[in-house]
Amino acid sequence: MTNEAKMYTVEIDIRGCSGCGMEVGYTVVGPDGVEESAIYNDRREAEEIADRMNSEYEQGLTSAA
Repeated sequence: MTNEAKMYTVEIDIRGCSGCGMEVGYTVVGPDGVEESAIYNDRREAEEIADRMNSEYEQGLTSAA
């Protein structure tokens, strides 16, 4: 990925997960400030998803140019 700012970032979600009972998790937030629907217990997993989304975003910009 280029040196541009990342569009998708990982943030702490303090609402927790009603499915697994974890009190704190991680979520991917998009460029519009909207959280992805999933809450991850592992920050590395959330960062991997954000990296993939950033890569796809960059590819979209490249193909549109």
